[in-house]
Amino acid sequence: MANDNHVRLLTLEADAIFGLEPTPTSSSHVLRDPALHALLICSVRHAGGVVTALSPSLASRCAASPETVVARAAAALADLPRLFRLRADGAAPPAVLVHLQDALGLPSHAIAGGPTWIVPDAMRRAFSWAGGEGLPAGVRVVTSAREGDRALVAGLSRPSTWEEAGWAEAMTAPGAPTWAVAVYEEGGAVGEIVCVCHTPARNDEVAEAGIWTREDWRGRGLAARTVAAWATAHPPQTRTLFYSTARENAASQAVARTLGLEEFGYIWKLLVI
Repeated sequence: MANDNHVRLLTLEADAIFGLEPTPTSSSHVLRDPALHALLICSVRHAGGVVTALSPSLASRCAASPETVVARAAAALADLPRLFRLRADGAAPPAVLVHLQDALGLPSHAIAGGPTWIVPDAMRRAFSWAGGEGLPAGVRVVTSAREGDRALVAGLSRPSTWEEAGWAEAMTAPGAPTWAVAVYEEGGAVGEIVCVCHTPARNDEVAEAGIWTREDWRGRGLAARTVAAWATAHPPQTRTLFYSTARENAASQAVARTLGLEEFGYIWKLLVI
């Protein structure tokens, strides 16, 4: 995959998850997400594959008072794609982001990060998830691609950890994005939702997976099967599917390895705290 295409995909993922202003005001984009001071996404394959973004307030500070410590630190991050080469490394946050964190007087836990993967096209076309093979007894996977499955999930109780409005937006409202759900049914009883893969972020070209498994059903292989079903349920016009997680989330990373997802990049965030 060419470096330019990597940068394009990194930018699309950043826009889907965090929101980017349509036209960058400098070498860095401007964030819409109010929870972030800054964002840095870098490729694991190309040292020049870097995308950065600043909050509107930081971008304004750079423009208004470029000689301040904060502005210089923010400018160093903003110029990273143009001046430096950086390859993704999850071992430690990039020094330029740590410098900005320190300039803003933020604690070390203000930086969060994690890997991101791409769902390979072959899995979208050929992965077989239908039926109960490989699933715990009484479990089947349903998706939003089928009208009957949509009606089934609409009639089930939402998981207790989901807020009503969030569940409706993600799963049951008209125009809800693609999802897959593992349902446990035993002896004719009303089904229970035990695993969900939904689409918490998307734009016209890409979509991001979000996975939830009920605590008492974890460790049984449901997440991988449900993510695979989510991938196959997407319409072909959604060109790229992403799967990302926190660097501390070993279970979620294991799902990516089980599915053979393509390691793609690393997302670093400087949080507003």
